[in-house]
Amino acid sequence: MIKAEFTIYPFVEGMGFPDYVQVAIDAFTEAGLEAELGPLSQTVRGEPGAVLEAVRAATEAAIRTGATRVVLNIEVEP
Repeated sequence: MIKAEFTIYPFVEGMGFPDYVQVAIDAFTEAGLEAELGPLSQTVRGEPGAVLEAVRAATEAAIRTGATRVVLNIEVEP
């Protein structure tokens, strides 16, 4: 299992997520992964292949929708 934590910029204050964050969350959902939503980042856990493919799709969707920076941290979980 791996855990991927990602933060998408720019931050926008207000209600709801900006479109570029929502499309990334949607990409994880479409991959069958549940994103844990935090105030500054989102986290997903799963098998390496599934998580890495979903991270690619989420990152591409976020950038295509206006994200200017995506910070990603991947950890192997026991």
